[in-house]
Amino acid sequence: MSEHGTRRRLFLVGISKAHVQRSIARAQRLGFEVILGDSEPKLAECADLVEAADRTVVTDYTDVDALLATAGELGRPAPLNAIVTFKEEGSEQTARVAERLGLSTNSPRSVRACNDKAVARALLDRAGLPGPRWTLCQDAKELRRFIAEVAGPVVIKPRDLFASVGVARVDPDDDAEAALKSCLAAGTEPVALVEEFVVGREISIEAMLYRGTPVVFGVTEKLLYPGTFVERGHVSPDPGDELTPAGYRQLVGRITAALGLRQGPLHIEGYHTARGFVPGEIHTRYGGDDIVEVTEQASRCDMTTPVFAELCRLPYGIVFGAPPRVCGIRFLDVPPGRVRSISGVAEVSRLPGVLRVQLDCQVGDQVVCPASSFDRPGSVIAVADRRADLERTFDRVAAELCIETE
Repeated sequence: MSEHGTRRRLFLVGISKAHVQRSIARAQRLGFEVILGDSEPKLAECADLVEAADRTVVTDYTDVDALLATAGELGRPAPLNAIVTFKEEGSEQTARVAERLGLSTNSPRSVRACNDKAVARALLDRAGLPGPRWTLCQDAKELRRFIAEVAGPVVIKPRDLFASVGVARVDPDDDAEAALKSCLAAGTEPVALVEEFVVGREISIEAMLYRGTPVVFGVTEKLLYPGTFVERGHVSPDPGDELTPAGYRQLVGRITAALGLRQGPLHIEGYHTARGFVPGEIHTRYGGDDIVEVTEQASRCDMTTPVFAELCRLPYGIVFGAPPRVCGIRFLDVPPGRVRSISGVAEVSRLPGVLRVQLDCQVGDQVVCPASSFDRPGSVIAVADRRADLERTFDRVAAELCIETE
């Protein structure tokens, strides 16, 4: 209960479709009144997912003034006790509103540093963490000069987007002007971040800062569609042995200290290389691609309740179940073209270990080669006791789930 004798009031900003239902239920079990805010179209689209919220409100979380006005209105009958988001597009705005209201939050400056890849890279470099050579480019001449400097391939990306939108590898013989033009067209700024191509094994770390201490829920192996930066799957736990659990916790501590973070969820991407772990992008939210469900299933843990408990310093002990399992998500590999037929969905759904089958295409839709996470035609989540068993399940899915295109 709050100091006013009523339930604590949580403003949950934005709908993270993959885990919003669990988030609402878990916050309510902690005693929160959950008020969920998003755009009118999104609330309508996700009405079945958010029906358990105590209240929904229309707001634009990408506009700090609109979000502050909404929070102000919500605080008139009784003060808000917490505000939080799992949406990257609203993370800085939510932090600014929380700071204005005197609520628990990371500093807006630190959140912005994570959202701006160039600022994050500079801070990580300053802290002495391994990293690629990098620069900002606004014309092809600058890009060609940097490619010549590193004498090898580079990765070009918008400095403020996610989901692999606008990201591409550029080799020395490629058309630098076309690559830069495509990248800038995808982003919102007139400059692109260009990094030396990192050779290494790619993973992500799902973690949070809880009571000031790094907690690592899981480390996830990342699988890519060939020739792209688009994920075709994730598996937890990662099978690598480059770092111990204590080593990962120490790494998370160094990264968050460099960026000035002090609480909340984290999705840290990076590479195990010959020089050590090279951080990639750092997010003050959990990963997309249903990584929350994959991690929770594998580690038998709850990743969202401690986020809410932290906001009001409520007593809560993070628990990991035993024994751990192997869980993964695999995105479907469908030939480009118009979808002619779909079969095998019911049969695949009944396979042992399959938790969910999701189709993001239907007959008549056009399937394209994935250029971003938004182009993938569907996914399957499965769990097993061993990695080999999980891969056999995914092999059966590939054999029995048929999406024909023409």
